[in-house]
Amino acid sequence: MAKKKSTPASPISDGPMLAVAARRWENMAADALRDEELTVTAFLLLDAIDRCAATGEPVTQTIIGRMTANDVMVTSKSLRGLEERGLIKRAVHPTDSRARHVTVTRDGANTLKAARKALAKVDGDILGGGVMNGQVRKSLNTLIGG
Repeated sequence: MAKKKSTPASPISDGPMLAVAARRWENMAADALRDEELTVTAFLLLDAIDRCAATGEPVTQTIIGRMTANDVMVTSKSLRGLEERGLIKRAVHPTDSRARHVTVTRDGANTLKAARKALAKVDGDILGGGVMNGQVRKSLNTLIGG
């Protein structure tokens, strides 16, 4: 006998709905990134480094950690793993010897390109082949500090 799906007595509010949707996206993203041997956290860091590099300013671990909402230890550990794989380089910052300047290597750029393609499919599946409307995107961008 097939199990009946239970339905809640009241609709889910926006915050919990967003949390559940984010978890589902993260699970699907983890599956999609497996071929590139990236975790979702590693992808987010690599992507943030690449996007920041476009500004021409030195990219630091601190900036990347803030952009991806990761604490210092998670950021450092994940960047170390990316560096060991040859996907990024870390060097002393040009004007602050306490900071580390982070760049994406050629191998990192190739991996990132493939990962972005895999995640575009996930985004399409989650969004039903569409894209977020401008207001939703603006609200989420504000929420993440963009």
